[in-house]
Amino acid sequence: GGAPLRLGRVVLAHEHGTYASPKSAFPLVWEGEAQQEAIIEADTDFDVEKIETESVSFEFTMDGKPVSYTVDLALRSASGRERLVEIKRDDRDLEDPEYRLKLAHVAEICRRCDIDFQVLLRADIFRSDRHRRNAAFVASRGFTTIEAHHLRRFEAHRREVGSTTSLGDLAEALEPGSPVLGEAIVHALVVRRRVRMDLAGRMLPSAPVSLH
Repeated sequence: GGAPLRLGRVVLAHEHGTYASPKSAFPLVWEGEAQQEAIIEADTDFDVEKIETESVSFEFTMDGKPVSYTVDLALRSASGRERLVEIKRDDRDLEDPEYRLKLAHVAEICRRCDIDFQVLLRADIFRSDRHRRNAAFVASRGFTTIEAHHLRRFEAHRREVGSTTSLGDLAEALEPGSPVLGEAIVHALVVRRRVRMDLAGRMLPSAPVSLH
């Protein structure tokens, strides 16, 4: 059903927590900073429509022995494409040959089910430190209140300028005379997939955004 399968089962010695996202009906559990960062990146990725964590489990045999595996991240795109992601800090987490074989089995199962499977290293989550900082900032505003009049102003601005505008102009259109609140609403619309913005660039008022 999309809820985390391992929530509350164990007490972890390393950093862990939960993350709330408009893209998920359930709290997103994370274990380790790499998984937390992957959730933030997906939360601010326009192409990701739905996020789940620890929600998909595999059971199979390897050399006659039963094996179980729970995927870190399950993502669904707007097109309906499913992608399962195993997140690792670096290559050292993949040194165990038996573990690599387990992942190979999972990848083959996914291939036969026409589901994408990816092993993602922490260094590959964000394109740059700026991208990471911007994504975390925008994600923190994902639950900013968006009123009905904001959506009406959004549609009016899109009719006026077309599908492309700037961050500052959209913020002004949404909240005239209040650029800070207007910008927060724009960021919430990024998370809610109404605005697309390149978070690897500088988030200046002149930064281009596209309206959807």
